Amino acid sequence: MLSNETFVARYNLEDSEIKNLEATLVDRVKDQVKNEDLLYSVWLSPNIVFSNVIRTYEARVFPEITNFVSDEVEANSDFLALVDLRNSERVVHAFRVSGLRTLETKADANASSGFILVDEIIESGQISKDEFVLFYSSRGVELDRCIAVETNFRIGERAPDYNGLTIAEVGYVALFKQIQKMGLETDKSAVFANLNIAAVKSLGKVGLEFKHLMENEDIRTPSSEEEFDEHYSPVCIPSSERNLEIFQGLISFAANELEFTA
Repeated sequence: MLSNETFVARYNLEDSEIKNLEATLVDRVKDQVKNEDLLYSVWLSPNIVFSNVIRTYEARVFPEITNFVSDEVEANSDFLALVDLRNSERVVHAFRVSGLRTLETKADANASSGFILVDEIIESGQISKDEFVLFYSSRGVELDRCIAVETNFRIGERAPDYNGLTIAEVGYVALFKQIQKMGLETDKSAVFANLNIAAVKSLGKVGLEFKHLMENEDIRTPSSEEEFDEHYSPVCIPSSERNLEIFQGLISFAANELEFTA
């Protein structure tokens, strides 16, 4: 069933349900691309049943995620699935992304920041919404042209690189292309993310520059199990001239994109 009439966000699909839904998603991709044996970046809306496949994989990697989800979080989440048709015909990597669906609220002092991870930091008492907005707006960053990577995780065995890029790097290029649709300009956009050591090494390898959120190393990633997660750090990847030059050079190596909505 692909209708959203009775859609419920689920994080606990059985293995058989995942197998069936993932196979259907792969078939949908094949229908769109005429069975080309390539890697594809597939955007999934939060209320399409395929997104529950990503939610369940996500919860297996980050069990604490279910302590943070709410109706607002679900409404502000989009999922990017990297579907590999080269050999395994499966989803090999995924991202949860926020900031694409509540752009009009970002400048509203009484509303969400528009980014789930920033809202969690605000709720932890480390910063205020006004401080966050003022910091970036005073530096020319337009929050309506920004997104946040909430989770970023491999699914199953590591898939082979694609056009010389790791699968995670292919995903970041897809994120960059998404911001292009929002009106990308030098120093006016950014990707906010919680990065672990592996992600830092991956981005550093391609030369991307990033800074701690609000350039404040005292700001930490909240955790549901303990006060803070020492394995992650909240960062800002700006649309600096250097970063844009790197991304522009990678676009020709990017995976083709598809979008499925309910």
